[in-house]
Amino acid sequence: RGAFERTGNLTQGAGGGTNRGEVLVSQGRLEEAEPILRDAVRILGPANALDELIFAGIQQARCDLARGDAAAAVAALGPVMEQALSFRLRHLAVEASIHLGSAHVRSGDPAGAREALSRAEAAAGDLVVHYQAPMMRVRAEVAVAQDRLDDAVSFATAGLEAARAEGIECATEAAGRH
Repeated sequence: RGAFERTGNLTQGAGGGTNRGEVLVSQGRLEEAEPILRDAVRILGPANALDELIFAGIQQARCDLARGDAAAAVAALGPVMEQALSFRLRHLAVEASIHLGSAHVRSGDPAGAREALSRAEAAAGDLVVHYQAPMMRVRAEVAVAQDRLDDAVSFATAGLEAARAEGIECATEAAGRH
């Protein structure tokens, strides 16, 4: 990010910042991620860099969800998903929908989660196979919330199989090698 900023390309630097923010959110380093993401939004909005702006919005909502504010995540992800759909940014619409599903589960709305997953599948279209792992994770979250533990195990297992089929290393497998 710093290299782009030193050359005067603030938009490209902010886009790189959203990627760094995503990694930090995934690592649970929210205090570091949040100012980077806020700064990215401040730069990307006026630059009309819609794909990066939408991605930053998704990551900000993930921060809300990680902090336990599912209602804020739902409130943020719904419009972000709609914006991604309106600009035909399928990959971002799917990602927003999947996180929206998790946020609905955590806010006690499994029906909202199922609706978000339906929207994710519709947005993914022929690419849905590439999103099966996270979609199965959310289905497992819904099943756990509804005390359907056998279904949750089935969904989680299907998600792990989908991840392996995509060549994604599962955290439990990686941990077993260390």
